Amino acid sequence: WNVGGAVRWQDKVALGYPVILIGATGQYDVTRPYYGPTETNVDAWVGYGRRIWNDRIGWKAQLNVRDIGKGNRLIPIGVQPNGDAHSYRIPAPMSWSLTNSFSF
Repeated sequence: WNVGGAVRWQDKVALGYPVILIGATGQYDVTRPYYGPTETNVDAWVGYGRRIWNDRIGWKAQLNVRDIGKGNRLIPIGVQPNGDAHSYRIPAPMSWSLTNSFSF
């Protein structure tokens, strides 16, 4: 038997900057960026292996689940100068796979 898991974490990312007026010219204020959310993704797996056919072949089965607990949400990837999001991305949904392997 084998059991495992993984956590992938991404810190906040700068999406854009506010615009300030200096005289009659607008300039980006790079000292105060607008940030997107942090992201945490969780994976897990469980597997089982044994010898089959008179111990001539090794067999292993494993169930993998990626992005556990992901909901339906949009993640901002860009903002207007006033801080409102103007574009989004769709995160990967939760997925699973069952694999079987044989070794000779």
